[in-house]
Amino acid sequence: MKARLAASTNRVHQNDCRFGVRFFRIPPDRRKLLLQAIFWLVADGVSLRLFPTRTLRASYRRQCRPINRGRVDAKSVARAVAIASDYVPYHTCLTRALVVSRLLQHHRLPSRMQIGVARIDGEFRAHAWVESDGGVVIGRTSDLERFVPLQKNGNVIAQCVA
Repeated sequence: MKARLAASTNRVHQNDCRFGVRFFRIPPDRRKLLLQAIFWLVADGVSLRLFPTRTLRASYRRQCRPINRGRVDAKSVARAVAIASDYVPYHTCLTRALVVSRLLQHHRLPSRMQIGVARIDGEFRAHAWVESDGGVVIGRTSDLERFVPLQKNGNVIAQCVA
């Protein structure tokens, strides 16, 4: 029993070491992006559960100070958030979309976050995704075309209810 426990502990330790080695092999700018994605996934996930949307919107505008565009592109931001979401529990499509949108804005890359609703199998479903340069950066699903993006007026919601 002790030998089996020791062997499994060594395997876990070896996997942790491999992750550390892989993490430090990542170029510094990508590593920084990954750490930012992890931070914002946690922060936005907690904030979505604790604060009203109005408060989040106001803090979001204040915190997204753009920097000069560097070597970061929309795909690398989405990839960093996708990798970070493997390590951060309890995230949703909305959390991921918020983080990608925040990081794209931070790097002065054009983006548009969409929240859509659909009636699938008699129930309402909602989904969030981010578009940049004419394509979906994060949040692509096989049935994305079924989701109708919400607009500022209530007409789209009324169409989905009918």
